[in-house]
Amino acid sequence: MYSRDQPEIEAHGLESPAGFIDCLEFVLTTIQAALSTCRRQRRQIRRDGLEAACLWGKKPDGLKYGRQHAPRLLAEFQRLRSRQATEEAVELATSIPCLGLPKAGFLCQLLGFDVACLDVHNLRREGLPPSFVALNKKAKPATRRKHVARYVDYCQRDGAESWWNGWCQHVAGNRHNRNLPT
Repeated sequence: MYSRDQPEIEAHGLESPAGFIDCLEFVLTTIQAALSTCRRQRRQIRRDGLEAACLWGKKPDGLKYGRQHAPRLLAEFQRLRSRQATEEAVELATSIPCLGLPKAGFLCQLLGFDVACLDVHNLRREGLPPSFVALNKKAKPATRRKHVARYVDYCQRDGAESWWNGWCQHVAGNRHNRNLPT
């Protein structure tokens, strides 16, 4: 699945600010929501903008920030992608409101970095505590970098492709996603 889908997503996400926003919006719609709801959420966002009912908590802040800073964020991600600077990319993604380590990792994975989304599904599968992905945004920069480096290192143990394919296999057909075709 990764080899089929990820390169197309990466190309779209890195080609323009609008493509980048598509990726960010998709990532936001996956936060504490079944994958099968993402299309409906994206339609709501197109219809209602930042007032969409699916944008609760800090999600509107993340989307608003992404929209306001898309050209700069895209240029930074493109620069980091050209250098394969995964840790820096994850750290940049965590600067977007509402993106903790798992969803920052997911955004970066969509954009072609060797990292993954260690969401609740993957944490359970790995036997990791939620604290493994908890990132104190008020911590000293060196502490934050160390935590991001540990996260990226763990993801790179198996690689982005393995995480992507394993997550798809795990989630496909679970009770929340039975209506997905694959």
